[in-house]
Amino acid sequence: MSLDRLNFDVLYHVASYLDLSSVFNLGLTCKQLYSLLDESTLCRRTMEKHAPFSKEATLARLGKVTYQVALRNIYARRHAFASAIPYFAKVIGRGSSICYRDSVLCFLSGQIIHAHHLLAGVVTGFDITRVLADVGLVEDVSQSTLKFNLLNYNDGVLAVHIKGKPQVGGQGGLILAIKVDQPRGEERPKVLKAIRIESSSKLFVRHTETCLIYGTHSGMGEHGHHEWEIRTVLLEGELVEDEEPRPIQLDDFVGSDIGSTSAFDIHDGYFYALSNLTSFDVQEVDWTSFYHCIRFPIGQPQRACVEKNKQIYRRQHAEGPINDAWTELSLQVDEATNEFVIVEARREWLNGESTQHRSFYMTKIWFGPQEPLMLPPDDILVRVVGSDADAHYAPTQPRHMWQVHREVLKSDTRTFIFSRTKLRAYNLSATTFLDLVEDSNCCPLSPGYCFRIRVGARRLAPWEPSLKGKEKATERFGEFTGLRSEFVPIEAGPDNRLTTEPIRMWPPISSALKLSEEKAKSHDAMNPHLGQGGRYNSSVEVVGTTDERNVVFLARPKGGDDGEGSIVLISFDPAYRQVREAGN
Repeated sequence: MSLDRLNFDVLYHVASYLDLSSVFNLGLTCKQLYSLLDESTLCRRTMEKHAPFSKEATLARLGKVTYQVALRNIYARRHAFASAIPYFAKVIGRGSSICYRDSVLCFLSGQIIHAHHLLAGVVTGFDITRVLADVGLVEDVSQSTLKFNLLNYNDGVLAVHIKGKPQVGGQGGLILAIKVDQPRGEERPKVLKAIRIESSSKLFVRHTETCLIYGTHSGMGEHGHHEWEIRTVLLEGELVEDEEPRPIQLDDFVGSDIGSTSAFDIHDGYFYALSNLTSFDVQEVDWTSFYHCIRFPIGQPQRACVEKNKQIYRRQHAEGPINDAWTELSLQVDEATNEFVIVEARREWLNGESTQHRSFYMTKIWFGPQEPLMLPPDDILVRVVGSDADAHYAPTQPRHMWQVHREVLKSDTRTFIFSRTKLRAYNLSATTFLDLVEDSNCCPLSPGYCFRIRVGARRLAPWEPSLKGKEKATERFGEFTGLRSEFVPIEAGPDNRLTTEPIRMWPPISSALKLSEEKAKSHDAMNPHLGQGGRYNSSVEVVGTTDERNVVFLARPKGGDDGEGSIVLISFDPAYRQVREAGN
């Protein structure tokens, strides 16, 4: 009996064992099964089981969209990202600084700050110098030489760092928290808080609607190395904070390069700090590398409330050396569980090989009792470890398949050197990595490089009941052991097999085919650095960011943060496409 002849209750039961993508693909197999995608109960069950913490599920629970639309949108978003087929690319404007989060893009152009609410179709702008004058922070704006930098956006609040002459704030300048989501009819945004800071060394900001946390690499530890100082300010009360709050110094927290060796974020009422380093100095004898994670409630920024874990397993040093230039570190939210997940990209010489391989590792954060670490038994090097050595060891921990995504390079796969890879990111929701690369093969008539995205994805492998017992790792399936021969529900569990997709690039190479008008526009939008006549500006630097929906990058001249360049948006979000088609 074929599936389309089964009773709907039976189909519903079958579909309930499938993951989100498989449910949608099942509905696309024939007209009869397409009705599954219009059944609200099944769509709701699928969303609440596999992506309850996604924005699509939240909108469905609020009644702003149906669960059928939510399921279609989340599938379309993930599929577009994994397939390297964005809905469009466009130049948003020109600016010198960008800040993007939750489908809101803020950028600085001259003295004007623009805020694009992509899903609402609303664009606002204001003069930051007039805002400073209105609140009395600068008397004569015309005589000032202030520099502005956008630090962070979240919950309708934008954090801006201001520094220059006349001096505003402390020695490190001023942090301004501005409410950019203003009610209609109000010309100027509301300034929530002005914070004077004494240092701006490696300054970062993370905030909610009511609380702002900022950090500087300005503390000094007993070991003689600089450490992070974290301060918390409530976005209420007096406008100006004349004195800096008492900091929480992150003792023995080693990482200092945000995005490479350290990461900071707020999630579910907690502030998190993460490092992938364990020692300030090189250890002559060491075995195991751990993540160092710290968190505290944003409502209780006190040392007594700080939780630490220095035993989140990372890797064994015996696995091989790391090319640190390619290391990327981030914290991402799992749309299925709402858990914070460590996502790290590493390029390694694994197991003594002469060739580097890039892999993406996912690790869950945990806090709780920690046992004292012991040195390895029966290792001759233990004898030479001094009492003052900071050596670390833990037995090798197995990695489940979902925790490792290897970049599989076939004979025809194009690779790019580090200097030609301008942006690197991983999308946990779509299990896909993305690179923004400079490609010299795109336009043969152009003397320079074109920007293209390079995407590698993976998905659940089809069930093959003929495979039994233990199987060797293959290029297609990666590492797996103990494959079960009996039928089990196919869910994204730790023991399921995953297959890698071919690495794809976009937009298409202009020399390979005659591009349609739409694809030609996308190519031009991706490459604003190509001037009239295709002249290539080689002195371009890229500043960018990405999330599960969009990629945003700024291509500006090298040599200074003040230079303006074109701001490009690459969107994989069907909801934003619907906003554009509606004319908003």
